[in-house]
Amino acid sequence: MSAPDVRDQKRELRKRLREARRALGGAQASELSRAACGRLAALADAKSARTIAVYAAHGGEIDPAEFAAACASRGVVVCYPLVHEKASLTFHAAPPDTLVPGMIGIAEPPAGAPTVAPDAIDLFVVPGVAFDEAGRRLGQGVAYYDRTLPASRGRKVGFAYELQIVPEVPSEPHDVRMDFVVTDRRVIVPRP
Repeated sequence: MSAPDVRDQKRELRKRLREARRALGGAQASELSRAACGRLAALADAKSARTIAVYAAHGGEIDPAEFAAACASRGVVVCYPLVHEKASLTFHAAPPDTLVPGMIGIAEPPAGAPTVAPDAIDLFVVPGVAFDEAGRRLGQGVAYYDRTLPASRGRKVGFAYELQIVPEVPSEPHDVRMDFVVTDRRVIVPRP
């Protein structure tokens, strides 16, 4: 399949699943996020992590805030991404209750929050628009995480509502696969 065909498939899938996420009511989204956070916290990799990276949910994304708060309360260093102009991310240690509004509408670490190198992060909780059982991820289309995650030794956990799991995510060679995908219903260990 040609690259333009894959990009068209990705565009269509993004549109459909963004609408599905937005259709969830606030109470339902909170309940599903809570269930997924519980599954995430139960992972052995989450229990042993000393430094984690999470994200501040926006645009109907499943919210890892409860997981981040629980990690911070037990002394885990919690990092959040900071978006830069050239589609790159840096991660900064920041307690969950210190995030500030960012320039593109996503909460981010406050100015002066210490930078944490990707290879010093044990567990990345990665947002996405869609995932499949092979660990493929469809992001927002800017490749922030695909550019950043190869520099890491940490485990990569896709975090999503069950409704975001599809039979197959169209992928390209630069797309980074997840080690696990956690939803409100299950933990997916990708098949080889």
